[in-house]
Amino acid sequence: YIRAPPLEMYYLAAERAREESEDGTLRSFKERLVLYDNDHEFDTTKLQLREGCLLVKLDGLSRSEMFDAYKRAVAVIDLWLPGAETVTAEGALFDCCVLVPNEMNGANPRDFPIDSRWKV
Repeated sequence: YIRAPPLEMYYLAAERAREESEDGTLRSFKERLVLYDNDHEFDTTKLQLREGCLLVKLDGLSRSEMFDAYKRAVAVIDLWLPGAETVTAEGALFDCCVLVPNEMNGANPRDFPIDSRWKV
């Protein structure tokens, strides 16, 4: 079990965002925003995003901008999971759908208890 836990500041930011919302969820903040981890390059043209979806690389963002991006995103993609990772856990804290590969650490059912059919 090697998934790294998010830093405490992400728990606090997610809780603050829920407190700011009208219904206690992050649903009202969500946009057609898909984030992907910057630790591995992949051919983004192979993604079949629906019209109006925006793909944003998690790179060069301040902590505040990261919190805002997670709050607005509907999905987080991390295709390079050689060991301890935080992007997937941080995205899950902010109610993002987490997309991981069925290889490396992504194939570990303890770290990612997602049926392999739903992994990329």
